[in-house]
Amino acid sequence: MYRRDLSRVEVWGVLLVVAVALLAPRRRWRLPSLRGWRAWAAVGLVALIVRLLVLLILPLPYPIVHDEFSFLLQADTFAHGRLTNPTHPFWMHFETMHVIQQPSYNSMYFPVQGLILALGQILGHPWIGVWLSCVAMCAALTWMLQAWLPPRWALLGGLIAVARIGTFSYWTQGYWGGAHAMLGGALVLGGLGRLLKKPRAVDAALMALGMVILAGGRPYEGVLLCVPVGLLFLWRLGRRPALLASVTLVLALGAVGLGYYCWRVTGSPFKPPYQVNRETYGWPTTLAFLPVPDVSQRHPQMRHHYLIESSFHEQYQSGSRTLIEAMVKAVAVWSFYLGPALTVPLLMLPWMLRDRRVRFLLLTLGVGAAGLSLEQTVSPHYAAPFAPALYAVILQLLRHLRQCRWRRVSGAWLVILLPLILPFSVLVRAAQAASLWPVASGDNVYSWCCPPPVPPGWKRAEVIEFLQSMGSRHLVFVRYIPEAAYHEEWVYNGAEIDGQSIVWARDLTPAENRALIRYYPGRRVWLLHKEYRKDPVLEELAR
Repeated sequence: MYRRDLSRVEVWGVLLVVAVALLAPRRRWRLPSLRGWRAWAAVGLVALIVRLLVLLILPLPYPIVHDEFSFLLQADTFAHGRLTNPTHPFWMHFETMHVIQQPSYNSMYFPVQGLILALGQILGHPWIGVWLSCVAMCAALTWMLQAWLPPRWALLGGLIAVARIGTFSYWTQGYWGGAHAMLGGALVLGGLGRLLKKPRAVDAALMALGMVILAGGRPYEGVLLCVPVGLLFLWRLGRRPALLASVTLVLALGAVGLGYYCWRVTGSPFKPPYQVNRETYGWPTTLAFLPVPDVSQRHPQMRHHYLIESSFHEQYQSGSRTLIEAMVKAVAVWSFYLGPALTVPLLMLPWMLRDRRVRFLLLTLGVGAAGLSLEQTVSPHYAAPFAPALYAVILQLLRHLRQCRWRRVSGAWLVILLPLILPFSVLVRAAQAASLWPVASGDNVYSWCCPPPVPPGWKRAEVIEFLQSMGSRHLVFVRYIPEAAYHEEWVYNGAEIDGQSIVWARDLTPAENRALIRYYPGRRVWLLHKEYRKDPVLEELAR
């Protein structure tokens, strides 16, 4: 949900900028410029340092939502040197959201985000992978913009991404991902832009690498981006054998790798874990043109999730609800990527429709918007592959704005001052996180939108810390009373369930629970009562 109070900070900043542009003398400004690798390297270094400084006021994030736990399971699997895990003999106790148990035990997601988190885990903590992926994304965006815009504007775009996404966002303060999809989109569009100017095999390979990243991270949105890109590539450059060979080789290697992963997890190279989860549990029901599977669940909590997913899918049966949901999706994407400060350049859109420089990027945004409208829910990371095109268009609009003057309002002053609102907003968030600035009730200082959908006081990590402080091994049965919110899931485990100090299990029948207790001799046994929006109650049980 869009956070209105933080928006007001930007709105007041926009009003102040307009006032300055109204009163200031007319003057032409030249933005600072770095060219070539120096620009994207500088942006990457800034992203690296700024996000590291944020750690002084925000601790490393705890996983909260289902997706994060699922990605962390995948990362833990990769970090153990495996592509998947064998099914546990008591797997029914460990069924949970976005995790498949058969034919193997693993995340339902495609592997790119899990690989990123696994790299971080190997280096010391999964968040290190999040950090490095956001740094790479900001640098790749700058590299992509250099192919479509003059150098100084590409540098500005990279710095905007650092302020907007690389500091306070759920991409950096969580394990959901998003940076890898934007990185893939930047490689695809950056490679294409360079190929249209000077065909080189290395740029064709980088474009294909971006396609592989999208296929392994966000395949549906990746197809929406890569189809127009591929058609333009074949039309303009399809007769160049060296380019075709580079693209074919990289895509073939990516397809083999992804197929091998699916084969190890599901038993078929053509059946991703995503499909297994859908057939088993009934979700995701993301796409409007796919019917909701008719399945049954063993656990009320998972049944609740299935019904929620199904109710969202029903939005397409009502034209008014479809329109309302489309507006909600648009607001979420707008608030994350643009906000009030970067909305002002859209005033120049009628003057830019004839601009040949970004005409193809506008086309890709149109295809992306149409495709995203067919998804029942859209979080900002769904649109990440198209974010590089969006920022390129915004920067081109700023270039048009720079040439304008309405009565006494100077476009040049607007272009200089509007981007400065973003670091000011970052400072406001930093002050909020450090308790130096008041935080509105229910607000989330970690991101421009989309706060975690859980009560602020709920922390699974606190229970883990309590149990670990006792110095023994534990088995925790989780009992939900009576219909806890489906977001408040507690039953998540790593790749090595039997080796964990704390094993989380669903509370089933007394006979099934006793069998699991016998399977884990020597562990202290607990029953955790979880009621919606209330603190958990932990009760020790006799063996």
